[in-house]
Amino acid sequence: MMFTSGVAVLSNQDHYKYKCCGFIYKWTYIANNTGTLTAQVWRHDSGDVYTLVGSNTLKASNPGHNEDEIISNGERIRTDIDDYIGFHSMDSNIILHGNATGNFMKLSGIISTMTTPTDWSSASTGNGSYAIKSWLTPSNAPVVTGFTNITLYNDEISVGDTVNIITTSDDDLEDVNNLTLTINSTDNSGQNYFEIYSSTGAIQIKSIPPTNTYNLDIEVKDPCSLSNIGTQTIIIKNRLPVIVNLPSTISVSEDLVGNTLLFTINATDTNTDPLSCSMYIGDISVFQVNTIASTTDYGVYTANSGITFNYDNVSTYNVTIKCDDGDDTVYGAPVIMSLPGSISLLEDVNTNTLLHTLNVTDIEGDNITCVLNPNSPLFEVSLNPPSNIEYGIYLKGGTNLDYDTTSLYSMTVECGDARRNDTGHFTVNLIRNSAPVITSLPDSVNLLEDVNTNTLLHTLNVTDMEGDNITCVINSNSSFFEVTLIPSSNKDYGIYLKGGTNLDYDVTPLYSMNVECNDARRNDTGHFKVYLIRNSAPVIINLPGSVSLLEDVNTNSLLHTLNVTDMEGDNITCVLNSNNALFEVSLIPPSNIEYGIYLKGGTNLDYDINPSYSMTVECSDARRNDTGHFNVHLIRNSVPVIISLPDSVSLLEDVNTNTLLHTLNVTDMEGDNITCVLNPNSSLFEVSLIPPSNIEYGIYLIGGTTLDYESTPLYSLKVQCSDLRRQNTGNFTIDLVRNEAPVIHSLPDSVSLLEDVNTNMLLHTLNVTDIEGDNTTCSLNQNSSFFEVSLISPSVTEYGIYLIGGMVLSYDITPSYLLTVQCSDTRRNNTAHFTVYLVRNMAPIIHNLPESISLSEDVNSNTLLHTLNVTDTEGDNITCLLNTNSSLFEVSLIPPSNTNYGIYLTGGTLLDYDTTPSYILAVECNDLRQNDTDSFTVNLIRNTPPVFNSLPSSTNVSEDIVSRTLLHTLNVTDENSNDNVTCVLNTHTDTFTLETILPSLDYEIYLRGGIILNYAVLQSYLVVIECADRRRNVSNVLTVDIINPNEAPVIQSLPDSVSFLEDVNTKILLHNLNVTDAEGDNITCTLNPNSSLFKVQVIPQTNNEYGIYLKGGTTLDYDTTPSYTLTVQCGDLRRNDTGVFTINLIRNTPPVINSLPTNTNISEEVITKTFVHLLNVTDENSNDTITCLLTVHTDTFSLEKILPTLDYYGVFLKEGIILNFDNIPSYALIIECGDHRRNVTGVLTVDIINPNMAPSISNLPMSCEIPETISTESLLYIIHVTDPSNDTVICNDTSSSTMFYLQPGIEPFETNIYIRPNQALEYDIQRQYKLNIVCADQRRNDSSIFFIYLIRNMPPSLTNLQAKTNISSQATVGQVIYTVLGTDPENDQLLFSLSSTNADEPFQINQLTGAVWLSRPIQTETVPGYELQINITDGMNVVGPKTLSVRITDVNSIPTLINLPTTINVLEGISVGTSIFQPIIQDMDSSDIHILSVSYIPQDGDIYFHVNDTSRRVSTVADIDYETISPKSFLLMISVKDSITESIENLTINIVNVNEPLHFSKKYYAIDAYENTEGFVLQNPYYQYTDDDGDAVQFSLNCGSDTGKLDIDSTTGLLSYSADYDLDIVGTSAQLQCEVYISDNEFKDNAFLNITILDDNDNSPKFYHNEYLFLLQHSASDGAFVGQVEASDKDIGPYGNIFYHVKQDNLNASIFVVSENGTIKLNNSLSDYQEGLLITFTIFCVDTGGKQDTTSVRILIPTTRKEAPVVVQK
Repeated sequence: MMFTSGVAVLSNQDHYKYKCCGFIYKWTYIANNTGTLTAQVWRHDSGDVYTLVGSNTLKASNPGHNEDEIISNGERIRTDIDDYIGFHSMDSNIILHGNATGNFMKLSGIISTMTTPTDWSSASTGNGSYAIKSWLTPSNAPVVTGFTNITLYNDEISVGDTVNIITTSDDDLEDVNNLTLTINSTDNSGQNYFEIYSSTGAIQIKSIPPTNTYNLDIEVKDPCSLSNIGTQTIIIKNRLPVIVNLPSTISVSEDLVGNTLLFTINATDTNTDPLSCSMYIGDISVFQVNTIASTTDYGVYTANSGITFNYDNVSTYNVTIKCDDGDDTVYGAPVIMSLPGSISLLEDVNTNTLLHTLNVTDIEGDNITCVLNPNSPLFEVSLNPPSNIEYGIYLKGGTNLDYDTTSLYSMTVECGDARRNDTGHFTVNLIRNSAPVITSLPDSVNLLEDVNTNTLLHTLNVTDMEGDNITCVINSNSSFFEVTLIPSSNKDYGIYLKGGTNLDYDVTPLYSMNVECNDARRNDTGHFKVYLIRNSAPVIINLPGSVSLLEDVNTNSLLHTLNVTDMEGDNITCVLNSNNALFEVSLIPPSNIEYGIYLKGGTNLDYDINPSYSMTVECSDARRNDTGHFNVHLIRNSVPVIISLPDSVSLLEDVNTNTLLHTLNVTDMEGDNITCVLNPNSSLFEVSLIPPSNIEYGIYLIGGTTLDYESTPLYSLKVQCSDLRRQNTGNFTIDLVRNEAPVIHSLPDSVSLLEDVNTNMLLHTLNVTDIEGDNTTCSLNQNSSFFEVSLISPSVTEYGIYLIGGMVLSYDITPSYLLTVQCSDTRRNNTAHFTVYLVRNMAPIIHNLPESISLSEDVNSNTLLHTLNVTDTEGDNITCLLNTNSSLFEVSLIPPSNTNYGIYLTGGTLLDYDTTPSYILAVECNDLRQNDTDSFTVNLIRNTPPVFNSLPSSTNVSEDIVSRTLLHTLNVTDENSNDNVTCVLNTHTDTFTLETILPSLDYEIYLRGGIILNYAVLQSYLVVIECADRRRNVSNVLTVDIINPNEAPVIQSLPDSVSFLEDVNTKILLHNLNVTDAEGDNITCTLNPNSSLFKVQVIPQTNNEYGIYLKGGTTLDYDTTPSYTLTVQCGDLRRNDTGVFTINLIRNTPPVINSLPTNTNISEEVITKTFVHLLNVTDENSNDTITCLLTVHTDTFSLEKILPTLDYYGVFLKEGIILNFDNIPSYALIIECGDHRRNVTGVLTVDIINPNMAPSISNLPMSCEIPETISTESLLYIIHVTDPSNDTVICNDTSSSTMFYLQPGIEPFETNIYIRPNQALEYDIQRQYKLNIVCADQRRNDSSIFFIYLIRNMPPSLTNLQAKTNISSQATVGQVIYTVLGTDPENDQLLFSLSSTNADEPFQINQLTGAVWLSRPIQTETVPGYELQINITDGMNVVGPKTLSVRITDVNSIPTLINLPTTINVLEGISVGTSIFQPIIQDMDSSDIHILSVSYIPQDGDIYFHVNDTSRRVSTVADIDYETISPKSFLLMISVKDSITESIENLTINIVNVNEPLHFSKKYYAIDAYENTEGFVLQNPYYQYTDDDGDAVQFSLNCGSDTGKLDIDSTTGLLSYSADYDLDIVGTSAQLQCEVYISDNEFKDNAFLNITILDDNDNSPKFYHNEYLFLLQHSASDGAFVGQVEASDKDIGPYGNIFYHVKQDNLNASIFVVSENGTIKLNNSLSDYQEGLLITFTIFCVDTGGKQDTTSVRILIPTTRKEAPVVVQK
């Protein structure tokens, strides 16, 4: 064993030794930590050396607790006496030792290889006990088996031979390979001759044993010395010597003399023993046996000389010769006399029966034993007392013989004495029992498929030769049909249709059944078919193929009336199987056979989507249906036609008035209203109707538009004209003519200007010219609010640059202006640059503005707050205003002064001290150039809230009060007498009300009327009252306590239980209970939970007595529920009392069967209704009605009540039942008797006795030969059968041959084998047939085989083929062109047939004569000739084909289209009338005239395309739009004809999609989103766009400078943050202006999206320190400053505002308060606190979004006065 590391312990004190030999099946241990240890057993060798016996690996998982480890069988350690316990752990000593005494040896931390045995001398020793224990189970003793008596002959054994192999076993798997075998004791010194091997269990010969019997005692022993002994008997016999050549007789002459050698005896011995021979029986005076001189042989001699033989006196001598090898002597064997070759026995015999008596003699008078060799389970041989030589051959009792299984039994009888035996052979031939015979079964009957009641189909008669009981069944389709005995008969059986079946001709038109009738042995079968008569389907009579319908029809319209009839007059239902969303079929009242096919009202039909609708009308009765197909073809509404649209027109780009560009004419075939538009819509152009015409439309330039050649030099327009259904389009281009820009002359670089100038002033004159003489306009592109350019009249080319009058220039803001002069005509412009330099002005000065003033928050009218004086050095006009809070305050000039300004409160404002206690106003005064600013504070005076004057903390109300009750009168006042005060309840408004006492300001608190108070649910109510003036509110709490709780009712007189019979099912009173209530409240009693069986209700005429009732109509069952525990609950409106009540059911006892034995019997021959047993049944409950029935074998036996008794039943064998011992030797009848509650069962076994004998086939096997051409029904062979009982025998072919059949012969016991007609036998496929013949009476059968061999038929031949012939194309039908001749060796009837390599040959052949004739006209034939393939057959063999070549003269040439492609692609939008293809016709007959025509698939191809009869061009005839045309491909079948023939070619035209622009239908979108993290998906803008092509659209995004902050999903257009978006980061934009693009990879459009980012409270406030320590003097007074805590919040905006409060979780916290800026002040005196005390409490900081942080504050009260409080950070 290897210990790589760890601790090993061996406990080697005596009390740790094992005291017994056994196995460790469990370890119990307590570990100090988890881990793995190895539990061990050691065996002491010597000194410090120990051998490891075994080990188990244990896993410690529950330290400190007992842990058990069960060791499975096979893994256990075997212990021996004085073995020691030990263990080993890898890491540390998992098993701890205690302080008890005991020696142990412990190896700690050893890292070495330890062998087994192990030297423990290096281990330390000490005292300790370990928390480990082993559990032993004693060893099981082994077992030795496999002993048999072995007999061996001494001439067949040798040393090393295995005599026997015995088997050892042990329930201890560990011992299986550790068992030892020994031979312990024996007689005759057997241990010297035999030995045994423990490993194999083999007993072998150690040395050759002498002849004797050896009994070997063999012991198996396990390692615990537990043993088991068995005895093996081995008999060694000597092989008898053999006289090899002794004849039974020899002949000698009577003239022989004495001492003559008559015969030399040849005797041998396999063991080479010395032999001696002598005469054992005989006259020694006549014969002697002596040694032949000079040899070891013996001879038979005549006696000494003088012997005389006389034939007349003695003609025969019997001599018995004995040869002896010293151990055994050859004597004579016994002799069996009178054993016949065979006897016969009825197969039905099953009792112990003597078959034959035989006589056995033994010359020596030895004891003789006779047996059957081999032993038979059916027969036996035994001595017939008192004789000792007569033996009987018996059939054993209880055997089951079966002729069909074994028709004869061959036995060998062996009779022997102790040395030799004689044998005889004996055959028992069984006599077969005949099967029953079905005599009147037809082939078939007919049955209406609608029949579903129990119906007799046919009565059949069944007989049995032996009179056996017969049973008939159907072997198939038994779910629909059955065979039962017809009452009063014992041989007539009815074939019935079972009631309740559903037959269906369409599923199964016929049922083939095998009727099988059998006695106990054999059966007869008959085939019987039931043909169903089909229920006819309804017939739809007058359904046309189609009707036509205008596609514009959308009202409910009758399309067709159809007539439906049903042969049986069944109810008919008609429906549409398709397109039933648009059409329907319904009955036309009052008819019941006329149905209307209707278009449903409100439908929208569209020829282009569905030009026709195919419908299947299905009319059905309950069984079948008839269908008709019906097409509705829509009549298409034609598209409008645009007639006069040119390709293009030209237009000056300067035109901007409403201008007619072109007039187009539009017509519509149906005269529909037409609408023309531009597609897509244009903002510049439009199409509108030109009044008063309704077909002329004008293409107009829209007035007020601006055209620009540079941006768009031309416009491509698509004109679309449509009626309500379809449209036509035309393309139209507008080309613009470009205008040139003007030229600016004489503009200087700059001029100077005083900043105070504000009148209109000319700064410079410039000259402008235009090459086209267009009107010119000049302007400034920058600073145009200060300067302007205008024309100097009357010139048309000179312009002045002016300072605009009234403008205020500011040097400080803009000391100079760089102007760009732009001169333009209506189209283009020219620019030049020009600078204006300003001279600076001084600012005004503000005087006498105070720091602050006070103002009541209730003031809301226009009020002067302060007057200020403002001066200006230059005397400029001054304007003063407020830079902040301008919605509440304003500054305005006080007339008539021009230097005094008043600061006013704006009228109509609402000031609120709590929201804003003060306003800091910035006043700004400025002249046109400069300004002066100063600040000014307005402090608000706060309005006080209302005050509660008379609200107690609590009041009370009795629980029983339910009416409206005044609880308290409340007085509320307000310091501001002008304030109106309003009070409301905030809680329990469903229970209480607060009402005003007018005209006072007092309020009354009422309990509402109808309220039910419940003390158990709520003992008090906290009523919160809130009162408010127009500014503020105050709230207070009034506690309303509930008093005088109501008492619960009391249930009196409820017992623990009652009992009653389980049979009761009417309403019955089980118990009266009395219920009282102290207050006399109304009481209601119920069962809780409710019961479906029981109820509680008040007893009439009482008001406090309740009855517990059983409900009527219930079914109780003791076995399911023997008792019911009910909880009765009685309550008033508030409380209840409960009681528990048990109802015990009294069980109804089941009936008792009193007279049922275990067994009875009945003869197999019985077939009449027979009484089997009388049964008596009683029931303890006299009122119960008893019913008994059989649950098995009800088809064979019946159980019937014996009237007029009520408790006796008879068990009967049913009439006509055929019992068959071979199939069922006994029946176990289960009888079940029950009353209405319970039942009891018993078993009666009925044994079948007296079986019947089987028939025998006397002339099979056999065979016959037939020609393969045989086609008539023919008799092949007659089968002869015998039957011992003369039963009716029926023979069948079980090979299920369809070609051959068996039929009873004319004579009894004869059966004819026939071949059926027209079997098409074929020698080459199958040359022989085997029939399996089974002949049976009603119970048993015999079988054999019959072979049929075929004689081959020879084939016919064609005598005049191959051949050739010609025929003119003008030949007439019926003309014979050739006659084929044939012969046949057997002169069979010959038939001719014809085929061709061509698909439609115009020739046929007369099958009988071989004449080939023209079968149709061939004037239009294009094939120059035919190769006709001729076959001949004699019905069996087909010869051919051989060829007849026919050539046709004068063949017409077919015209063809030689250049027609397979496919042409046509782009959508192609112009109407465009030629797309022109076919070319080729015809070898140049004089032929051709007609060209075309048909289309689908049919509406003629709407779009046309083939011209003259030019033969294929061209378009209508506008083609890929998106609106339903079929995208059209098949044109183009036909070209001459006067005789026609050629058709196919052309496929594919419509090719041309991509069209997509666009946003809505351009502007706006969404809101909160700031969030990267990847957050924003609100869906729900873009609105269209793409006529349905292309996949890709989204993209441009947000200007904010691009990159958002990602857009290219598929959905949804936006998400590309990075964390935080408005709290300075500079983060809250508004994003983005442009969203959509593209289909060719076209692109854009829309605008405005995104507002909302601030979220995403940061919590945070204290700067986790803890604050402040010093506070003990003498500090209320309001004293303690210290300040400070926190911050990263949020910007409202969520960044922080508020502080003290956590009120202890008394310390209540003496301090914290202000909104974190200042802590003393709120109470410190007189209750000692100096040196440390006070601790918690302060919260909370932002306006509810997020918070806490810090701990510690206040130290020093014992001496210290410095001012300081903050200490930790």
